[in-house]
Amino acid sequence: MNLRLLVRMERSRMMKSINRSLYLVVFICCMVCIMTLLSCGDDEPMNIRQSWFTGTYTSYPSGERHHNQLYITYNGDSLYGKTVYFELPFESETASITLRDIIPGENKVQIDDVLLSEASDGKGYQFAGNFVTKRNKMIHYSGLVDLGVLYLDLTE
Repeated sequence: MNLRLLVRMERSRMMKSINRSLYLVVFICCMVCIMTLLSCGDDEPMNIRQSWFTGTYTSYPSGERHHNQLYITYNGDSLYGKTVYFELPFESETASITLRDIIPGENKVQIDDVLLSEASDGKGYQFAGNFVTKRNKMIHYSGLVDLGVLYLDLTE
């Protein structure tokens, strides 16, 4: 048999072996990545998930559902067309809530250092407290923030 033909055959066999090994390595790497992604879940610490809650939440008439939905009441009455900016900084246990045109006589009210605790179902965070407006009104607030929804109750 011709030496060139033997060399080509051997080279071809080596390339098939290398290709199989390469495919095997790529397959193993893909499986490791998939398993890593699937193993992530609700076991993430608070400081990783909390930045997902920061954003502007808007209230809409009942029956409508939107991203970053706000359900807000003031002295028991539901409010629509209102916006609240909820900020939960990364690696912080306190939030900041900015109310726009919600408190009568106040254009903008910012509530800082809102202490959060994990909700009983493990999804989202609950909060409650009091603040005094610029016009010396004592307002009690309580609520819950979850992915895509903010519940906020305000009472004088």
